[in-house]
Amino acid sequence: MDHGRILALDTQEGLLQLLGGGVLLVGLEGGPADFDRWKSMQQVQRVTPIDGRIKLEVRDTRAALLELIDFCSRYDCSIQSLEVLEPNLESVFMHLTGRRLRN
Repeated sequence: MDHGRILALDTQEGLLQLLGGGVLLVGLEGGPADFDRWKSMQQVQRVTPIDGRIKLEVRDTRAALLELIDFCSRYDCSIQSLEVLEPNLESVFMHLTGRRLRN
Protein backbone atom coordinates (compact mmCIF):
# COMPACT_ATOMS: atom_id res chain seq x y z
CA MET A 1 0.00 0.00 0.00
CA ASP A 2 1.30 3.49 -0.91
CA HIS A 3 0.88 5.75 2.14
CA GLY A 4 2.46 8.70 0.31
CA ARG A 5 -0.69 9.40 -1.71
CA ILE A 6 -3.53 11.59 -0.61
CA LEU A 7 -7.07 11.10 -1.80
CA ALA A 8 -9.54 13.94 -1.31
CA LEU A 9 -13.06 13.41 -2.56
CA ASP A 10 -15.59 16.16 -2.09
CA THR A 11 -17.46 18.86 -3.94
CA GLN A 12 -15.49 21.89 -5.11
CA GLU A 13 -16.99 23.94 -2.27
CA GLY A 14 -16.08 21.25 0.27
CA LEU A 15 -12.47 21.11 -0.93
CA LEU A 16 -12.19 24.92 -0.81
CA GLN A 17 -13.41 24.90 2.78
CA LEU A 18 -10.34 22.85 3.73
CA LEU A 19 -8.32 26.07 3.51
CA GLY A 20 -10.73 28.35 5.30
CA GLY A 21 -11.48 31.89 4.27
CA GLY A 22 -8.40 33.19 2.52
CA VAL A 23 -5.35 35.41 2.88
CA LEU A 24 -4.86 39.16 2.99
CA LEU A 25 -1.36 40.42 2.14
CA VAL A 26 -1.19 43.94 3.55
CA GLY A 27 1.47 46.60 3.09
CA LEU A 28 1.15 49.24 5.80
CA GLU A 29 2.52 52.54 6.90
CA GLY A 30 2.48 52.67 10.68
CA GLY A 31 0.45 50.33 12.83
CA PRO A 32 1.35 48.02 15.70
CA ALA A 33 4.53 45.95 15.40
CA ASP A 34 3.13 43.56 18.02
CA PHE A 35 1.57 40.64 16.12
CA ASP A 36 -0.64 39.78 19.08
CA ARG A 37 -2.65 42.92 18.31
CA TRP A 38 -3.23 41.67 14.76
CA LYS A 39 -4.31 38.31 16.16
CA SER A 40 -6.92 40.14 18.25
CA MET A 41 -8.94 40.69 15.07
CA GLN A 42 -11.86 38.27 15.15
CA GLN A 43 -11.38 37.03 11.57
CA VAL A 44 -7.60 36.50 11.81
CA GLN A 45 -6.36 32.96 12.35
CA ARG A 46 -2.62 33.47 11.75
CA VAL A 47 -0.28 36.44 11.23
CA THR A 48 3.06 36.18 9.40
CA PRO A 49 5.50 38.87 8.23
CA ILE A 50 6.41 38.41 4.55
CA ASP A 51 8.68 40.70 2.48
CA GLY A 52 7.80 43.87 4.39
CA ARG A 53 4.10 43.04 4.38
CA ILE A 54 1.81 41.27 6.80
CA LYS A 55 0.13 38.03 5.77
CA LEU A 56 -3.22 37.59 7.51
CA GLU A 57 -4.81 34.16 7.20
CA VAL A 58 -8.49 34.83 7.77
CA ARG A 59 -11.77 32.96 8.25
CA ASP A 60 -13.83 35.16 5.91
CA THR A 61 -12.12 37.58 3.52
CA ARG A 62 -15.05 40.01 3.20
CA ALA A 63 -15.55 40.31 6.94
CA ALA A 64 -11.78 40.53 7.45
CA LEU A 65 -11.51 43.46 5.02
CA LEU A 66 -14.07 45.44 7.02
CA GLU A 67 -12.31 44.53 10.23
CA LEU A 68 -8.94 45.56 8.74
CA ILE A 69 -10.24 49.04 7.88
CA ASP A 70 -11.55 49.49 11.41
CA PHE A 71 -8.30 48.14 12.88
CA CYS A 72 -6.17 50.56 10.84
CA SER A 73 -8.36 53.46 11.88
CA ARG A 74 -8.03 52.48 15.54
CA TYR A 75 -4.22 52.03 15.42
CA ASP A 76 -3.49 54.97 13.09
CA CYS A 77 -1.98 53.07 10.18
CA SER A 78 -2.66 53.37 6.47
CA ILE A 79 -2.97 50.58 3.93
CA GLN A 80 -0.35 51.06 1.20
CA SER A 81 -1.05 47.81 -0.66
CA LEU A 82 -3.58 45.02 -0.37
CA GLU A 83 -3.78 41.66 -2.09
CA VAL A 84 -6.76 39.37 -1.44
CA LEU A 85 -6.15 35.67 -2.06
CA GLU A 86 -9.16 33.42 -1.85
CA PRO A 87 -8.81 29.63 -1.99
CA ASN A 88 -8.97 27.91 -5.38
CA LEU A 89 -8.49 24.29 -6.41
CA GLU A 90 -4.79 24.79 -7.11
CA SER A 91 -4.20 26.15 -3.60
CA VAL A 92 -6.13 23.17 -2.15
CA PHE A 93 -3.93 20.79 -4.16
CA MET A 94 -0.79 22.57 -2.93
CA HIS A 95 -2.08 22.46 0.66
CA LEU A 96 -2.76 18.72 0.47
CA THR A 97 0.36 17.65 -1.45
CA GLY A 98 2.92 20.40 -0.91
CA ARG A 99 3.34 20.65 -4.70
CA ARG A 100 1.94 22.84 -7.48
CA LEU A 101 -0.25 21.44 -10.23
CA ARG A 102 1.69 20.69 -13.42
CA ASN A 103 0.58 21.84 -16.86
